[in-house]
Amino acid sequence: MKKKLLATVLAFSVCSVPFGAYAEDASADVTAESLMEAEQEAVANVSSMSLGMSMNMDAAMEISSDGAAASSLGIAMTGDFDVKTILDPMQMEMTGTYNVSVMGQTIAMDMDMYMLVSEDGSTVDTYAKAVVGGDDSGWEHQQTSLTEILDTFGVSSLDDLKTLDMQDVLPDGVELDWDVTENSDSYTLSTALMFSQFMPLVEASLESAGESMDSIVEALMDSLGMNLSYTLDKESSLPVTMHMDFNNSDLSIFDGLITSIMAESMTTDGETDSSDMQCRLILNDLSIDAAYTYDDVTEITVPADALATEITDPSEELQDVLDEAIEDSSEAASEDAAEDTAEAESETEA
Repeated sequence: MKKKLLATVLAFSVCSVPFGAYAEDASADVTAESLMEAEQEAVANVSSMSLGMSMNMDAAMEISSDGAAASSLGIAMTGDFDVKTILDPMQMEMTGTYNVSVMGQTIAMDMDMYMLVSEDGSTVDTYAKAVVGGDDSGWEHQQTSLTEILDTFGVSSLDDLKTLDMQDVLPDGVELDWDVTENSDSYTLSTALMFSQFMPLVEASLESAGESMDSIVEALMDSLGMNLSYTLDKESSLPVTMHMDFNNSDLSIFDGLITSIMAESMTTDGETDSSDMQCRLILNDLSIDAAYTYDDVTEITVPADALATEITDPSEELQDVLDEAIEDSSEAASEDAAEDTAEAESETEA
């Protein structure tokens, strides 16, 4: 899992347009193909980049049973990240905060990550730590072969990764249809696709991490629909903003699984009858927005206490901390849901 995160962060930090592609909009005077060719030429002269990224999730779990009014469990997550990248030699700094809320139970997570490619370009050193609910995981230092990471994306160098386009990771025969909109000082390119079209990339990433795709992950990828747009500055041909959302996704395939899990958790006390329970996951918003600036990073300094940390084998320590916190919050939400259902059934009987 950590190696998969590392590969994703590396790609996102060096790609000026994380999701570039070549496809022509014949109805426009300026085509997507010509815009992206100009963008790649401009990127070749970039020495550093800053990225501000925000994430938002607004969802709800609706629980109903025969004879009782439906109740709703709110699920929300926000995240704000700042990423600074120097391209030669490759260095990256990422700081950010997650806030996860389930039924009013909020968990805050602060994350710091630094990534340095060795001078000979053979390895990537990553220093990361997370503070979840006030608990500091401490710095974790990992070293990974750069070749292994690049192999995940089917490229042989960081320069190739920087100009990687989406078409390279899509199956043969799958073409993206880009719309081009001209603004006063920029062009907006937009497209829509299913996340399952990235299956080859995800499978390669899992394989490099010694993992395999389970049925739940595969079902999720089949369900997620992505809307993607970004703007290119007319003068510089460089990307300035990006928007991605999954609001066209159909998550109904998970309703049965969620119903089963919630029913089991709510009947452990032997008092709540959940045999006719039905759960429905409602996704109101799941989106990511980013803004880019260029040639504004002159130095990245890794904290001394991070540099002093010995190299460890890839582990799930940071993920375990977050998983445990989310599990505690979910248990609290399940208890509250059980109480609400029991009260609703009691009022109905009365």
